[in-house]
Amino acid sequence: MTLDDRGFVVGAWLESYERFAGPLPSDLYASAYREAISRLIAQPAVRVLMAFCADEPRRLFGFLCWEPGPVEFKSGERGGKRVFYEEDVLHYCYIKWPHRRLGIARALFAHSGLAEGCRRRYLYTYRTDDGTSIAQHMGLGLRFKPKLAKRQDRKSTKEPQTCASFR
Repeated sequence: MTLDDRGFVVGAWLESYERFAGPLPSDLYASAYREAISRLIAQPAVRVLMAFCADEPRRLFGFLCWEPGPVEFKSGERGGKRVFYEEDVLHYCYIKWPHRRLGIARALFAHSGLAEGCRRRYLYTYRTDDGTSIAQHMGLGLRFKPKLAKRQDRKSTKEPQTCASFR
């Protein structure tokens, strides 16, 4: 992922998620969530797949951020029990407004290998109204596990995927 891609992901995520972040004041929201999102996407096990125009690669349409399962979560700071989840973890999917309802999110899911989601369950970490309605429309089984986004001990065994082009 390039610095421009990273800037697009963090900026779009911040702008689109703010209304779901609860009563956190805007000035605190921007700094806290910018850091949280930046740390999350920097983790080696986390994948970010960018959707862009095949003819103009710098023209970005959106992205999908996820973590292939199985994932391990250690509850608590010290001596917490280890919990293993077989499911993939869906962190965030964003498509720019003018490009929504054109199948780009569905294509990102397919390109990432998550398309089997119509028959599988997922964990997810960032809840939005759009995400909930898309999940219902696609028939995805989702369980909300926001603490999984806070983990810092991710290990990856799969190669990262970083781009998908569309015409």
